[in-house]
Amino acid sequence: MLLPALLLMLPVLLTGCSKEGPAMEAWDALQTEFDAGMEGVETMEQYTEVISTFKDRYEALAVEFWGTEAGFDAKMWMMQMGTVGMEDAEREATVEAALDKLFTTYQRTEHLAKLASSYSSLSEERQTWMREGSSHATVRAATVYYLARDADFQMAYGGDEVDQDAMMAQRKANLDLLVGEYNNTPLRESTYGVLAEAMLSAHDPSELAIGQKAPEIIGTDVDGNEMKLSDYLGKVLVIDFWGDW
Repeated sequence: MLLPALLLMLPVLLTGCSKEGPAMEAWDALQTEFDAGMEGVETMEQYTEVISTFKDRYEALAVEFWGTEAGFDAKMWMMQMGTVGMEDAEREATVEAALDKLFTTYQRTEHLAKLASSYSSLSEERQTWMREGSSHATVRAATVYYLARDADFQMAYGGDEVDQDAMMAQRKANLDLLVGEYNNTPLRESTYGVLAEAMLSAHDPSELAIGQKAPEIIGTDVDGNEMKLSDYLGKVLVIDFWGDW
């Protein structure tokens, strides 16, 4: 059954390869317009209105460049942003339909790693495949990393019904797996192993209290050279903590 499925997907994948450049240009341009449209938005009503204005354009981009990374990203946008304002039943149906299309075309690509954050929306069969079945380490590692992050979320916001010990064990098991099996798997400018080790050896809150000496921070600069917080002792230093979620 696998060979016929791959043969059916081949024309789409080959077409996608030839369109990658123009597709990403179209995606970047649309994203720039959308970001500009979101500037100054202060209310949920305004937020929903802007999304409604762009929905058809993202769907059109997904259709035109289906099989490319930009087509994947546009469909992800529709699944996440395009469902804002929908009733629960409609949202669930829309997400499931989007997931069906993404898995049908992109299951054998690294792009599927971007679905790790939608893990809870996946069927058990797809969850297992993301963790264990993909031939791409980036897909498997992204899924394991999300599970560790989800344990953090559950412990912090899940309430009294959450088994803190079980969540902590789940978190450690997945972080240990990242260190042991995906230590060198790239994650932006670092690796999953480096990030997992940092999460496993996080500073105690008492070390971060106001008035305490800042703990050592070791990293690399833009040129790849090691740098330490202590290198700047006695100097004015501005540290910008940021995240993407």
